Amino acid sequence: MQHKVSIDSALLHGHTLISLYRRELPNLIYFRLPLVMEDLHTRALGKAVLAQLEDAEMSSFFKSLRLKKLTPKTICKKEELLKDLKLTKNRGYSINDEEYIQGLICIGAPLINFNTKTIAGAVSLDFPASEFSLSAIERNYTGILTKLASELSGIITTADM
Repeated sequence: MQHKVSIDSALLHGHTLISLYRRELPNLIYFRLPLVMEDLHTRALGKAVLAQLEDAEMSSFFKSLRLKKLTPKTICKKEELLKDLKLTKNRGYSINDEEYIQGLICIGAPLINFNTKTIAGAVSLDFPASEFSLSAIERNYTGILTKLASELSGIITTADM
């Protein structure tokens, strides 16, 4: 509650994410986060995971991934998504700018098992677009998010031993 944002986390299972934890603040648009998430291209959690995949894994994901449009901002072209995923990997966090739900901006970061150097899942912070601009979110919250992702990755790694 310290930073007054909503938070989600999920673990990777096959080509889906399994919801692990959600803490929702009252100012956020209410939506039910599914237990099993398949539209990875529309979510900050999903993009954080996809950006970490090796080429062979990425090809496998794209064979099973349907790029369906959920909002006018959803990225539905493979080339655009790959460009976005490359940016995500380079900056260390993903952006979902109203691609899953209109009025909701999220940033996500990968959870890595440091022992195996594999992607384990992701964590995201959620913001109402009516109260936060994307630039303000990036300026004020990406450091918090990436630090949290690193700390959670350490826990995952320790638990894996």
